[in-house]
Amino acid sequence: QELDLYIPSAQEELYNWVNGPNRQFEAAFRIIQSGEWGEYDGFYLMEGDSVPIKAHWLDVVLSEIDVNRPFAILGAQYDGDKWDNFYEKIPISLLHHT
Repeated sequence: QELDLYIPSAQEELYNWVNGPNRQFEAAFRIIQSGEWGEYDGFYLMEGDSVPIKAHWLDVVLSEIDVNRPFAILGAQYDGDKWDNFYEKIPISLLHHT
């Protein structure tokens, strides 16, 4: 099915090669955004193939959230090149929250 794709080897020729994980994220976000399961001001997304290996890992995540709020996205500092074409156009105030 076209909505459930994840084909890394086809990323050069198939525009929606990563559609499956993207739709999974979108569906989770829409459920939280809807308020159907309660009111939340944020959520933690762990990739479906991730397996925690450290005891009390969620306590560490919650501590990081408390220390770093407010933020738009919290995680490792981005070290890729996808932003290179427009990085200088991102407002400083936004960069401090990503």
